[in-house]
Amino acid sequence: MDEHEKALEYHDKALVIQKKVFENNHHDTANTYKMIGNCYNNMNEMEDALDNYYKALEIYESLEGFEDEVSDIKQAIEDLE
Repeated sequence: MDEHEKALEYHDKALVIQKKVFENNHHDTANTYKMIGNCYNNMNEMEDALDNYYKALEIYESLEGFEDEVSDIKQAIEDLE
C-alpha cells in the first residue's frame, strides 16, 4: 500500500466519524472530502477526485467565510475537467 492509499484509508475513517459527530454541512467534513479528492487526484483516479471535490464544494458554498476554500476547489475541478 503506497502513501496515498494509506492516507485515503485514514481520511475515509475520519469521514465516517465526522458524519456521526457533525452536522451535514460542517467545514471539517468538507475539508476531508477535499483531502480525499486530493488523494484520488494523486493516484490519477480523476472521476473519484472530482466526485469528492464536488462534495466539498457543495458544503463550503453553503457556509459563510470559506471563499478561499471555494476558490481552491473550483480551481482543482477546473484543472481536472
